[in-house]
Amino acid sequence: MEARYEEIRQKQDANYELLTIWNKVWLPLFLKNEFQGKLRRYRETEYESQFSALEDEIARLEASIQSQEPIQSQNELADSSGQGIDQHERLTLLKEALREARLMMEHDITRNYFFLNTFSSEYVAVALEKYILPLLYGLLGAVFFSVENPIEGAAGSYLSTGS
Repeated sequence: MEARYEEIRQKQDANYELLTIWNKVWLPLFLKNEFQGKLRRYRETEYESQFSALEDEIARLEASIQSQEPIQSQNELADSSGQGIDQHERLTLLKEALREARLMMEHDITRNYFFLNTFSSEYVAVALEKYILPLLYGLLGAVFFSVENPIEGAAGSYLSTGS
């Protein structure tokens, strides 16, 4: 199962690279810069408050460990047996939670960037399919008609005047 998940992730990364290249082709045509995967203001505020709470808790715990005085945590952590976890373990868990929260924020930014590129390439593909290609086909037909028509007209008038 893990190998299948890794294969799907690699395919997604390859599609992402192709999508980025495709968008680099058409974005300059519309005088646009490359997309930035930004978070919405409320998500950014949510992450920042989560980071701040974890950093404050880590700072309190580190100060407690340095002074060798046990303190009560705002979020008392307990292991599966229901007994309290010692401060060093709790500090490790909090640092890991902070790291995971930062990774989740980066994941959200990257996912937003991916969706922006996906949607924009879909819009361009639809515009090409529905508007630009029909115009080009019509232009091509008009060119062939105008090239073919004068030749038939000239040949017909040459033959009719000569008889």
